Amino acid sequence: MRNLLCLILLLLSSIVSSAQEIHFYDVHGKKISKEQFEKQRDSRVNLALSFQKGKTTETRLFLRSKTGFISQEVLNKIISNLQTVTGKSIDRSEMMIINYHQGKDRCNSSGSGATLEQWKVARAKYRRQLERLGQGSPYYMYASKEGIRNSYGFLQWYPDLDFLIEKTFFKYKYPCGSFVIIKPDGEYIAQYGEYSLEQVIKQAKNLLK
Repeated sequence: MRNLLCLILLLLSSIVSSAQEIHFYDVHGKKISKEQFEKQRDSRVNLALSFQKGKTTETRLFLRSKTGFISQEVLNKIISNLQTVTGKSIDRSEMMIINYHQGKDRCNSSGSGATLEQWKVARAKYRRQLERLGQGSPYYMYASKEGIRNSYGFLQWYPDLDFLIEKTFFKYKYPCGSFVIIKPDGEYIAQYGEYSLEQVIKQAKNLLK
Protein backbone atom coordinates (compact mmCIF):
# COMPACT_ATOMS: atom_id res chain seq x y z
CA MET A 1 0.00 0.00 0.00
CA ARG A 2 2.84 2.36 0.89
CA ASN A 3 4.63 1.57 -2.37
CA LEU A 4 1.43 2.28 -4.31
CA LEU A 5 1.06 5.64 -2.56
CA CYS A 6 4.65 6.56 -3.40
CA LEU A 7 4.07 5.61 -7.02
CA ILE A 8 0.97 7.81 -7.20
CA LEU A 9 2.85 10.76 -5.67
CA LEU A 10 5.68 10.33 -8.19
CA LEU A 11 3.22 10.27 -11.08
CA LEU A 12 1.46 13.40 -9.80
CA SER A 13 4.82 15.13 -9.39
CA SER A 14 5.74 14.22 -12.96
CA ILE A 15 2.43 15.57 -14.28
CA VAL A 16 2.82 18.87 -12.42
CA SER A 17 6.42 19.17 -13.60
CA SER A 18 5.52 18.63 -17.25
CA ALA A 19 2.59 21.06 -16.97
CA GLN A 20 4.97 23.76 -15.79
CA GLU A 21 7.60 23.16 -18.46
CA ILE A 22 8.75 26.38 -20.14
CA HIS A 23 10.87 26.63 -23.28
CA PHE A 24 12.72 29.82 -24.20
CA TYR A 25 13.58 31.14 -27.68
CA ASP A 26 15.58 34.10 -29.00
CA VAL A 27 14.48 36.57 -31.72
CA HIS A 28 15.61 34.11 -34.41
CA GLY A 29 13.44 31.29 -33.04
CA LYS A 30 16.44 29.41 -31.63
CA LYS A 31 15.87 27.54 -28.37
CA ILE A 32 17.98 28.94 -25.55
CA SER A 33 18.31 28.54 -21.79
CA LYS A 34 16.41 30.69 -19.31
CA GLU A 35 19.68 32.37 -18.34
CA GLN A 36 20.46 33.25 -21.97
CA PHE A 37 16.90 34.47 -22.40
CA GLU A 38 17.09 36.83 -19.44
CA LYS A 39 20.48 38.10 -20.60
CA GLN A 40 19.14 38.91 -24.08
CA ARG A 41 15.86 40.37 -22.86
CA ASP A 42 15.79 44.15 -23.34
CA SER A 43 12.46 46.02 -23.57
CA ARG A 44 14.11 48.74 -25.68
CA VAL A 45 14.80 46.34 -28.56
CA ASN A 46 12.65 43.24 -27.99
CA LEU A 47 9.41 41.96 -26.49
CA ALA A 48 8.83 38.73 -24.58
CA LEU A 49 5.62 36.91 -25.53
CA SER A 50 4.39 33.59 -24.15
CA PHE A 51 2.29 30.93 -25.88
CA GLN A 52 0.67 27.85 -24.41
CA LYS A 53 1.19 24.71 -26.50
CA GLY A 54 -0.35 21.74 -24.75
CA LYS A 55 1.44 21.34 -21.43
CA THR A 56 4.38 23.47 -22.57
CA THR A 57 4.76 27.24 -22.40
CA GLU A 58 6.90 28.79 -25.12
CA THR A 59 8.35 32.18 -24.27
CA ARG A 60 9.88 33.99 -27.24
CA LEU A 61 11.68 37.25 -27.88
CA PHE A 62 10.46 39.43 -30.76
CA LEU A 63 12.20 42.49 -32.14
CA ARG A 64 10.35 45.75 -31.33
CA SER A 65 10.45 46.89 -34.96
CA LYS A 66 10.57 45.37 -38.42
CA THR A 67 11.07 46.73 -41.92
CA GLY A 68 10.01 45.18 -45.19
CA PHE A 69 7.88 45.47 -48.32
CA ILE A 70 4.32 44.50 -49.12
CA SER A 71 3.07 43.88 -52.65
CA GLN A 72 1.08 46.51 -54.54
CA GLU A 73 -1.84 44.09 -54.46
CA VAL A 74 -1.86 44.06 -50.66
CA LEU A 75 -1.27 47.83 -50.54
CA ASN A 76 -4.20 48.44 -52.88
CA LYS A 77 -6.43 46.29 -50.67
CA ILE A 78 -5.35 48.20 -47.55
CA ILE A 79 -6.12 51.52 -49.25
CA SER A 80 -9.48 50.20 -50.47
CA ASN A 81 -10.42 49.04 -46.97
CA LEU A 82 -9.37 52.37 -45.46
CA GLN A 83 -11.47 54.28 -47.97
CA THR A 84 -14.44 52.05 -47.17
CA VAL A 85 -14.32 52.49 -43.40
CA THR A 86 -13.37 56.20 -43.39
CA GLY A 87 -15.56 57.25 -46.31
CA LYS A 88 -12.64 59.37 -47.55
CA SER A 89 -10.27 59.25 -50.50
CA ILE A 90 -6.71 58.19 -49.60
CA ASP A 91 -3.81 60.21 -51.04
CA ARG A 92 -1.56 57.54 -52.57
CA SER A 93 1.41 59.92 -52.69
CA GLU A 94 1.66 60.06 -48.90
CA MET A 95 2.79 57.54 -46.32
CA MET A 96 0.03 55.82 -44.36
CA ILE A 97 0.47 55.89 -40.59
CA ILE A 98 -1.75 53.30 -38.92
CA ASN A 99 -1.98 53.13 -35.14
CA TYR A 100 -3.31 49.68 -34.27
CA HIS A 101 -5.28 48.38 -31.28
CA GLN A 102 -5.53 44.58 -30.99
CA GLY A 103 -7.78 44.44 -27.93
CA LYS A 104 -7.88 44.74 -24.17
CA ASP A 105 -4.64 44.00 -22.32
CA ARG A 106 -2.78 44.99 -19.14
CA CYS A 107 -1.89 48.41 -20.59
CA ASN A 108 -5.39 49.59 -21.44
CA SER A 109 -7.34 47.97 -18.63
CA SER A 110 -7.44 51.31 -16.79
CA GLY A 111 -7.53 54.97 -17.80
CA SER A 112 -4.58 56.61 -19.54
CA GLY A 113 -4.27 59.25 -16.80
CA ALA A 114 -3.94 62.05 -19.39
CA THR A 115 -6.11 65.12 -18.93
CA LEU A 116 -8.04 66.83 -21.72
CA GLU A 117 -5.48 69.65 -21.81
CA GLN A 118 -2.60 67.17 -22.07
CA TRP A 119 -4.38 65.44 -24.96
CA LYS A 120 -4.81 68.77 -26.78
CA VAL A 121 -1.15 69.72 -26.40
CA ALA A 122 0.17 66.29 -27.42
CA ARG A 123 -2.11 66.00 -30.48
CA ALA A 124 -1.37 69.53 -31.67
CA LYS A 125 2.37 68.90 -31.45
CA TYR A 126 1.99 65.54 -33.23
CA ARG A 127 0.00 67.10 -36.09
CA ARG A 128 2.56 69.90 -36.54
CA GLN A 129 5.38 67.35 -36.74
CA LEU A 130 3.52 65.33 -39.39
CA GLU A 131 2.82 68.48 -41.38
CA ARG A 132 6.54 69.32 -41.39
CA LEU A 133 7.18 65.91 -42.88
CA GLY A 134 4.57 66.62 -45.56
CA GLN A 135 2.29 63.83 -44.34
CA GLY A 136 -1.44 63.71 -43.63
CA SER A 137 -3.34 62.57 -40.56
CA PRO A 138 -2.67 59.13 -39.05
CA TYR A 139 -5.35 56.44 -38.98
CA TYR A 140 -6.51 54.61 -35.86
CA MET A 141 -7.69 51.05 -36.43
CA TYR A 142 -8.71 48.14 -34.24
CA ALA A 143 -9.11 44.39 -34.33
CA SER A 144 -11.32 44.63 -31.22
CA LYS A 145 -12.92 47.73 -29.68
CA GLU A 146 -12.50 46.34 -26.17
CA GLY A 147 -9.96 48.30 -24.20
CA ILE A 148 -9.82 51.41 -26.41
CA ARG A 149 -9.09 54.29 -24.06
CA ASN A 150 -11.03 57.52 -23.78
CA SER A 151 -9.52 60.02 -26.23
CA TYR A 152 -11.83 62.96 -25.47
CA GLY A 153 -13.29 62.81 -28.98
CA PHE A 154 -9.91 63.56 -30.61
CA LEU A 155 -9.53 60.19 -32.30
CA GLN A 156 -11.83 58.32 -34.68
CA TRP A 157 -11.26 54.58 -34.53
CA TYR A 158 -12.05 52.37 -37.54
CA PRO A 159 -12.44 48.58 -37.83
CA ASP A 160 -9.78 46.54 -39.60
CA LEU A 161 -11.87 44.97 -42.37
CA ASP A 162 -11.13 41.25 -42.79
CA PHE A 163 -8.39 41.80 -40.16
CA LEU A 164 -6.12 42.64 -43.09
CA ILE A 165 -3.77 44.92 -41.15
CA GLU A 166 -3.45 42.41 -38.33
CA LYS A 167 -2.80 39.49 -40.68
CA THR A 168 -0.24 41.47 -42.67
CA PHE A 169 1.73 43.20 -39.90
CA PHE A 170 0.63 42.06 -36.44
CA LYS A 171 0.46 38.27 -36.47
CA TYR A 172 0.88 38.07 -32.69
CA LYS A 173 -0.92 40.04 -30.00
CA TYR A 174 1.53 42.70 -28.93
CA PRO A 175 0.77 44.50 -25.64
CA CYS A 176 -0.09 48.19 -25.41
CA GLY A 177 -0.74 48.83 -29.10
CA SER A 178 1.47 48.96 -32.21
CA PHE A 179 1.80 51.01 -35.36
CA VAL A 180 2.89 50.61 -38.97
CA ILE A 181 4.00 53.23 -41.49
CA ILE A 182 3.67 52.35 -45.17
CA LYS A 183 5.21 54.22 -48.11
CA PRO A 184 3.51 54.44 -51.53
CA ASP A 185 5.95 51.85 -52.93
CA GLY A 186 5.00 49.30 -50.24
CA GLU A 187 8.04 49.74 -47.99
CA TYR A 188 7.06 49.76 -44.31
CA ILE A 189 8.25 50.01 -40.73
CA ALA A 190 6.19 48.26 -38.05
CA GLN A 191 6.67 49.00 -34.35
CA TYR A 192 5.40 46.43 -31.84
CA GLY A 193 4.23 47.08 -28.31
CA GLU A 194 3.89 50.28 -26.28
CA TYR A 195 5.10 53.40 -28.07
CA SER A 196 5.06 57.17 -27.87
CA LEU A 197 4.03 59.71 -30.52
CA GLU A 198 7.68 60.74 -30.69
CA GLN A 199 8.56 57.19 -31.80
CA VAL A 200 6.02 57.42 -34.64
CA ILE A 201 7.69 60.64 -35.87
CA LYS A 202 11.16 59.10 -35.51
CA GLN A 203 10.22 56.01 -37.54
CA ALA A 204 8.48 58.16 -40.17
CA LYS A 205 11.70 60.14 -40.57
CA ASN A 206 13.69 56.90 -40.86
CA LEU A 207 11.38 55.69 -43.62
CA LEU A 208 11.69 58.97 -45.53
CA LYS A 209 15.50 58.85 -45.61
